[in-house]
Amino acid sequence: MKFNLNPTTLFFFKTLFWLPVAFAVWYYMAIILSLPAAWLTEHLLGWLIPDVIHQIQINGYYLEIATNLHPSAQAGVSKAAQQLGYISITINPLIYGYCMPLFTALTLSVPNDEAKAWNHWFIGMAILILIQSWGISFDVFKQLLFQMGDEIANQFYLATWQSDLVALGYQLGYLILPAVTPLVIWIAQNQPFIETLAPSLKALNQKKS
Repeated sequence: MKFNLNPTTLFFFKTLFWLPVAFAVWYYMAIILSLPAAWLTEHLLGWLIPDVIHQIQINGYYLEIATNLHPSAQAGVSKAAQQLGYISITINPLIYGYCMPLFTALTLSVPNDEAKAWNHWFIGMAILILIQSWGISFDVFKQLLFQMGDEIANQFYLATWQSDLVALGYQLGYLILPAVTPLVIWIAQNQPFIETLAPSLKALNQKKS
């Protein structure tokens, strides 16, 4: 018996198949796949706040960001604060990298030839590395400004509107960009395929009505 699935249904089942596969591979290779974003973040923060970031290292699935900040750098801090040493930040880059397997699953579900699929994937991944680096960078800023106490935050001398921009950038990097960006890239890359889905979607709506 032959099953003739319309393009929309076929795409749905292919995406349903590739999503867990892509997420499993991404999680298994997360340490390697986090390297580009870690490298980019280290250079980006080194340019934005050159005297703050000492180095970024991968420790398992986490990034360890060593800084040059010390609580005693501000005059009048307590002796207990002076004993804390330099500030170190731990970040889970996977929080900002789940856009990669999502985009991979969508790309694999489109019936493109191999060369075109690889081209789309590499372009999309390059953009998503930037998105992951955005999330990591603003996570660093968020922790330094809002979670380390006034002794650290006051060393940056930021105006209120600048702190608000950091909060906005963090919210974008945490809630919106990782979820929306892969969809935007996929739609931009696959307009002809999406147009083939449109008649199928229209036919499905007519059957329901």
